[in-house]
Order: sequence, then C-alpha cells, then structure tokens
Amino acid sequence: PFLPSYNGRGTREVANNLYFGDDANLRDLGFPVLVWAEGTEVPRQLKTFLKEIGVRSHPPMVEVLQVAADTPDANTCMRAVNYFLEHFDNGSSNYRQEYFSLIGKWAPSSSSKSKKKKGRGHDSDSSSVSLPAFVPVVSQDGSLLRRPPQGCYCSPDISPRLVQTLRLEGLVLPELRDEAKDKLCIEPLPPIQDIVNATLEVPLTMVLAKEVFEFLCQHAIGRMKEPHWTALREANIIPLTADPEPERARPRDLVLPSSQARSQYGTLLDYVPGEYLPGATMFFKGCAVPEFPSDDIVTAALIRNHQRFFGTTDIATYLGLLVSLSPYIARSISGSGHSRLEKIPCFLGQKEDKWMLCKAVDAVIVDNQVYSELFHPLICPRVPDLEHLYTRMGAQYLTAMIMERFVVEGKQVVTELSRSVLDLLNERKSLVLFDPDTRTKKPDLRPDHEDLLRNVQIFEADRVVKILTYQGVSKSFDQSAGLITTGPLKAKGAHKADITPSKATIVVASGAHQKHNAWSAVLHGLSRVLASMLFVRFKHSEASHIFFVLNNSLEDLESEGYPVAAIRKQPPRSIVEEDRGMDKYDPSQAGQGSGTSIAHGETQDVAQKIDELLSQAVNRRPNSTVPPSSIQEAGGCFPMSSCEFNLPHDLKLLGEYNREVTLPIYQERGHPGLTHLMIPPAKKFASMLRGLAHQVFGVPADSLALYLNGAHRENSSEGSIAFNLEGRLYFNLLYYLDTHDAQVAGEGSVEFYWFITFAHELAHNLVQEHNQQHGYVTQELEAKYFQALCQRLGYIPR
Repeated sequence: PFLPSYNGRGTREVANNLYFGDDANLRDLGFPVLVWAEGTEVPRQLKTFLKEIGVRSHPPMVEVLQVAADTPDANTCMRAVNYFLEHFDNGSSNYRQEYFSLIGKWAPSSSSKSKKKKGRGHDSDSSSVSLPAFVPVVSQDGSLLRRPPQGCYCSPDISPRLVQTLRLEGLVLPELRDEAKDKLCIEPLPPIQDIVNATLEVPLTMVLAKEVFEFLCQHAIGRMKEPHWTALREANIIPLTADPEPERARPRDLVLPSSQARSQYGTLLDYVPGEYLPGATMFFKGCAVPEFPSDDIVTAALIRNHQRFFGTTDIATYLGLLVSLSPYIARSISGSGHSRLEKIPCFLGQKEDKWMLCKAVDAVIVDNQVYSELFHPLICPRVPDLEHLYTRMGAQYLTAMIMERFVVEGKQVVTELSRSVLDLLNERKSLVLFDPDTRTKKPDLRPDHEDLLRNVQIFEADRVVKILTYQGVSKSFDQSAGLITTGPLKAKGAHKADITPSKATIVVASGAHQKHNAWSAVLHGLSRVLASMLFVRFKHSEASHIFFVLNNSLEDLESEGYPVAAIRKQPPRSIVEEDRGMDKYDPSQAGQGSGTSIAHGETQDVAQKIDELLSQAVNRRPNSTVPPSSIQEAGGCFPMSSCEFNLPHDLKLLGEYNREVTLPIYQERGHPGLTHLMIPPAKKFASMLRGLAHQVFGVPADSLALYLNGAHRENSSEGSIAFNLEGRLYFNLLYYLDTHDAQVAGEGSVEFYWFITFAHELAHNLVQEHNQQHGYVTQELEAKYFQALCQRLGYIPR
C-alpha cells in the first residue's frame, strides 16, 4: 500500500484498490481514488504505468449498483445510478457488456442485500452475480424506494395517481425514465397480471375506475389473454354511481346502453354508465359486455331487478318478458339455478284484479274459473305460454288444491230418469271416448276408463250437494249430478278423480226436474262428472264434448263424423222424453227454448202458422232490459247457451265502454280484454248490428250485446261466433275484428254474413238444438227479411 488515496481517511492503498480521481462522483460514492496534485494531469506514461500495476478508471458495475441499492440517502442513490448510466456506453467501463450478460440471470427476489467484498473479488465471474434492487421508483409516501430492473416499468402515460390507486410499485422516477427505457431495456408497463390483480383487489370509485379502464384500453388490451378477461368479467369491479361507496356490478351482468335494449327491456337491465363511454368501450367489449342481452343475462337481471322493473313498467310488458324467457328457463336452468329462481318473488300473480310480485309456488293455475271466483286465490297469469313455466317453478293447479266431495240427501233409487241416463250412456260410451279430430280414442284418459264406464251405476236422489274446501274454507252448491265414492273425493294432479276400485256411482238430483230444460241440465251435470271421472285431468272442453255427444241425435252426430254405424241398437224411448214432450212442439211454449220440432196442424193454414212462429221468434224479449253484470252460476254450472254445441259461457260486463260503443260488451273469462284500439271497430260493428236489428228484423237494441272470445284464433273447439242466451243475442267482437274489420261496414259480403248469423240466433228463440227444425226456421227468417236487408244495403253507398 504505497499509493495515496482519498477515501475520507487519507490512507494509502494498493494499486488494484484505487481508481483514477478524474470523476468526482467516485469519491462522493465512497470509492478510493488516487490523490493527485489539484490542477495537474497525470502524465500519459505514468497513467499507463499505473494502469499496468492495477489502478482502474471505473469500479465494477455491480459495486456501483450495490451502492445505489444499499445507501439510505436518496441523493447518493441518484449519483450512483447517474454514474452508471453516464458510463454505460463507455468502452473502458465495460458496463453495457456486463449488464446484458446478467439480464437473463436476474434473481427472482425483489432486492439483494448482499454486498460484494471490495478488493480483488471484483474480477470474479459475473455469471454468479445478480442485479440488486438499485432503480429508484415512485413511492406512495415519498420515501426512497428501489426495485430491480425486472420489477420496474417506465411508461410516461401512467400517472402517479394511477400508481397509487392500483398500488403498482415499480414506476421509475420521471428523471430516469428515458435512459432506463433506452439503456436498461425496462418495460414500459408492469406485468399485465399485476394490473389485472390490482383491478380485482382494489375497490375503485367511478372516477378512478374510468381512469383505470381507459388506461387498459390504450396500453394493455392487446396483451390481455382470455384468463384475464374471464377474471375481470366475473368480479364486482364496475362502480354504477359516483357515490363514495358506490354499488358495484360484474361486467357479465351489464349491457351497453343501446337504444334497442332500452326500448325492449327498460329498467330491467343494468347498463354500463355513460361516464365510462366512449373511452372505455373496448374494455367492456373485452369483458364480453353485449349491446343486446342474451336470455341468461335477462334472467339474471330479472332475479336482481324484478322489484324495480315491476314498479316502472306495465303488466303487459312484464308478462311479455316472462313469456319470452319461458323457453330458456325450461331448457337451460336446472339444479341450483332452478332452486334459486323458485325462491325469488320475480313472478306475477293476480288477486281480485290486483297484480303483485310473488314466488311461482305461491300462486295457483286456474283450471276452473268458478272455483277461482269462489275462493279468490292468488292466481297465475292466464297466458297459455306461462303455464309450463309456473308449474316447473312449483305452482299447482287450483283444482289440485281443492278437496271436493258430494253429499246426497234422500234415498238413492233407480228411477225412469236414472235408467234413461244409464241407457243413453251405455249406448254412446264409445262415442264419448271418440276424438273426431284424430278419429281415434281421446288422449289423456285414465288407464281404467273402460272399467269405469262398464261398471258405472246411476241412481236418482232428492238432492246432490257438492262441497268444496280450499285452505280451510268450505262452500257447498246444489248439483244436477254428482260422483259418489267411498270417501271424500280429492282431486290429484289437475282434477283427477281418485277412484278405487274401477267403478263409480253417479247420482242425479230430482230437483233438476224443476229447472227449465231439465233434461239438458241433467246431461250437463253428467257430462262434467264423466269428464272428471274418465280423464287424467278435468277440462271444460272434454265436458262440452261429452255433452254434445249425449245431447244430440245420432243423425246429427253422424253428420259430424262420429262412427254412429258401430252402434247396433237404438236406445229405448225414455219416460223422461215422453213425459216432458221433448220431441214435440207446443206453440204455447214458443220463445222459451224448450221445443225441438214444429208440428204442422192439418186444419191450419201452413203459411199463416209459420208466419206466427217467425213473429214469435223475432218478438221474444230478454228477461230483463238491463244487461246483467256477469253471466255465470255458482257451483260450477255455467249457463248453457243455445249455440256452438251448447258451450258454457262465463262473461263479465265491461261497463266503462257501454256508453261509447252503444252496446253492452262482455269479456269471456280467460280471453283477451278490450283495448282502446278496439273501440273504433267496436263502434262500427255495433252500428251495423243495431242497423240490422232496427231496419231489418225490427228487434230492439236492448236485445243485443257484444262479447270477447278469442278461442277461434287457436282453432279451438270452444270457439264461438255468436250465441242466444234467454232471448238476448251475443256477437263475438274479436271474431269480427279478425275477419271483417278490414272491409267496409255495409259491404254486401260483410253484412250478409252477419244477417245470416242474426237469423240463426233468432231461430234459437223457437228451437234450442241444432237440427232440421232449427235450420228450417233459420231459412224462413232469412227469406222473410231478405228484402228488408236489400233495402238497407241500398241506403249505403258502395
């Protein structure tokens, strides 16, 4: 140690521990430098000699960087880094070559505290050395923070606030960024996984989220892979409001605010807030946020936002949403998703004309309108497309929840009435099971239906009472016929009679004799009992079919395509028919609907007699000039109309439209209601009917009414065009809207059609059934009033 050095102590050092003192930074960094007279230069030959004996121009790179990594002083750290960068490309320092030889050998740890021993060790193999954490980076509290180069990034587009928000340590200090990028090959951005993790872990406000999402769109979106997008899509990272503690949503639950989505779904969906657009649009698209939602997104939105949607939309729109989702829910949702949907009150129920949200299991499906009117349960929407959805979600049919039993008063005896009913049933039991549409046996029959028909017994008693019990409430009603079993009859499934063994006893009530048209009343009650007894599920359409088979002649049934030829034996004349004159016509009973044939007196002038009968048909008046508020009977017996195969009708008066349309309008239960768009054509239809009544037939307008029944739209056997009930004529407004409204009222084809329908219904004032006598009366009415129709049409410009 013979050479003087400056290391703060004025000592002497061996040559290979000294550095030339040309750079004052070396002395400030604590490296021993050779002392030379101030203001003089080292002679060239002497400098060459000093180099040959070991004095160096620059310390090893690792030692300089270790000073930057270990010093607690920020200024010293910056001097060391600056010294390294200034001499990085200096050939004498060999820093570039040494640095790049270590780039692929960075240690995984973020810092290294191990120091290289000064001295001859600086000549050791650089491949065993790792780079320390020497790069000064931005810290959240302003303290000195250093990271190794592989943990740093230097993009000038990352703001300090973004770094602080996402806690992304490693942003190189601004004064070093350019050289760090160019010389040290530091990446401009942090690892994408770090950015994604920070976004997932840090709860952001809307302002900060906007900055983060826009930054990702501009600088990172091309580096993100599907796992990154999947993680973001499933996390609650999207603030929906500007509140300090905002509600957050997953990107998968959001929809971009397109006009189509807003117009169709309104407040149901959660839309991407406009504050994020358009700057972060690509971020949301990367998260698979659609412009129009799929069914799974809409279903999830219904679970979350049903209360909000119900409060801001109309019932028709909500029902339309359920209808549109029904196939998807039935097809796709199962397991835990199905259980969750069952527990959410996101379905609609109706109780006494008030709609409310409910669970599907809390509502019932109405398969018997009278029962619904009796007990007023919370009912499911009467939309066919929703029936399967509600049953899948736990709703039950109303009749399945009602305990039904029959009580007989008086002794059960075999009478002429019970024998006649049994004879008729035995004769036509094959027709009862016949489906005229498929020309095969009816579907949905009980497995033991043939045994039931074969072993059925029919008696007559003084009175038959049906007792219905629903949720502890019981109601009782007189019936014209009842099914008697060994105990209470509980409907299962949907009005499925639980009858064991395969035989049954039917009792008809003697009190039915006192009713108008008692035979029809008995057959109507019997038809309902048979429909309940023979089919897995009770349907009014099946009861109507059975009534049609029992209440019409074999000739009429044959004309409708029934296999009457298979019946080998005609039924005996029953005393019921003989005593009550069901095949005779009594002029004194005209207008009461009890006759089925016209007796031509041999001593009377035929033309005069017919004219008198036609006058009776036209002049019959309803029982009341005031239209009833509803048309139905308690206990499940609908009033029988005298048209369209004697179908029952259950009508409710829509009183608010009567003054505007000038005729009473009724709505058939379970069928479409009246909308304001229907008012103009309803006025036109009512005007045409009033013209036919006044100018053609001379019938007062209080004998007319309109009703709404849309069954014809589905080619239903229960569809109807018009019917006559106790002298009042009812015409189907929906049928007119679907077939004739597009044509000009008064045009021949339209008014001729309703003229014929009008005459057809007036004929029912004389003859109730559809038979030859009814057709004869209809033709005579048409012939008599045809000239008046022509005169009326002549008054209307074509």
